[in-house]
Amino acid sequence: MTLLKLRHIALPGLLAIALSACTHEEAWDEEPLVEEEAPLSNNFRRTMTCEPDLGLPCEGYPKVPVEWPSLTVPYYINELGSPNLHPDDNTIPPELEEDIVSAFDAWNVPECSEFLLEYRGTTAFQADYINSPPSQNINVFVFQDESWPSQNGQAIALTTVTFSRVDGRIYDADIEMNGADYVFSNSENGEAGTMDLRNTLTHEVGHFLGLDHAPNPDTTMYATAREGEIDKRDLHPGDIEGLCTIYPLGTPDVTPPSQPQQQGGICSLVAPGQPDHSALLAGTLLALGIVWRRRRARA
Repeated sequence: MTLLKLRHIALPGLLAIALSACTHEEAWDEEPLVEEEAPLSNNFRRTMTCEPDLGLPCEGYPKVPVEWPSLTVPYYINELGSPNLHPDDNTIPPELEEDIVSAFDAWNVPECSEFLLEYRGTTAFQADYINSPPSQNINVFVFQDESWPSQNGQAIALTTVTFSRVDGRIYDADIEMNGADYVFSNSENGEAGTMDLRNTLTHEVGHFLGLDHAPNPDTTMYATAREGEIDKRDLHPGDIEGLCTIYPLGTPDVTPPSQPQQQGGICSLVAPGQPDHSALLAGTLLALGIVWRRRRARA
């Protein structure tokens, strides 16, 4: 069985969320790209099972949107939290737990959808996907403060989504924060020189539920953000349009099969000044028929 996973990454100084394009922003001081006014439907993009034009081949499988089959998706927070944010506590303090949940809850507010991200509490589980039995999988948010796997590049945050290549059904999603290489803050008004936790996480949750990077720089799902930015804590109308296009009112609640047939996905984003070999890597992994991971970055 081929496992497909999507990953999202965020960068130093400039937060980059790369999924479909597999590119990175080089210049910190450049003005952000400003697009001409476009219809609301151009303010969001859905994650697809493959993107041949971007070096992510379909390998004989259909190109379809990635989405959860159930309208209620549970998630957990790793119980250790982030020692960098609460050095005197061995477990995540209630205040930080509430702030993390608030980033997920931002996507529960729109009334045009019955999709619900349901918090189930803390867990000792780390971000991972268990092949068999898949029922043992849980969706986890976790800080990685001790070390960050080198193969994940200079990611600030990473969202990994495991889905079926046959029909795009999501089976598992995990979000990781790179506290080993970056400083996160969660002050009310943002903090210069740091990556705002809620700003970053609200974007990552958009990937978690099936959204790609949006072309509109005002949206939460736009591909870059600056240090200390907090604007993306709240959803833009384009983000809401994306959520409610994937999960509109009246969407049937479907229970996924106990064992997915095929899964997959990968794309990577690297820090400014580093070479980006993600498209080549993705092609190689697919050719070998092993786990394919797709990365998106955000801050």
